[in-house]
Amino acid sequence: MPNWRNPKTGQVEDLAECCRCGFCCLSVTCELAQVKYGISEHAPCPELSFDASGRATCGLVWSCGPAAVGVGCGCCISARCYKDGRVYNFADLPADVKFQVAGLARRSRTAAVEVA
Repeated sequence: MPNWRNPKTGQVEDLAECCRCGFCCLSVTCELAQVKYGISEHAPCPELSFDASGRATCGLVWSCGPAAVGVGCGCCISARCYKDGRVYNFADLPADVKFQVAGLARRSRTAAVEVA
């Protein structure tokens, strides 16, 4: 299982494996794409695409390598999802639920998700 050092706490934390739902890229455009296209972090990324099954693909991964955009590092997005008055940490959700949330975000761009 991958891990990372939380910049807020300094603690090393385990990460859920990346399931390629695309939610992180839908939430914030990476610095590499911002520089390449001259767009803001909240602009839709021209390099992000989805296959028929809903799996996300990043064009920058193919041209610059996975490490350049953080792909394969694991799910560490600081997002909370809300359902029926309960709060859920996005990174801890099962992969199928992540795909549902990402699909909602793709369709509406106003999903009930708050990114910290």
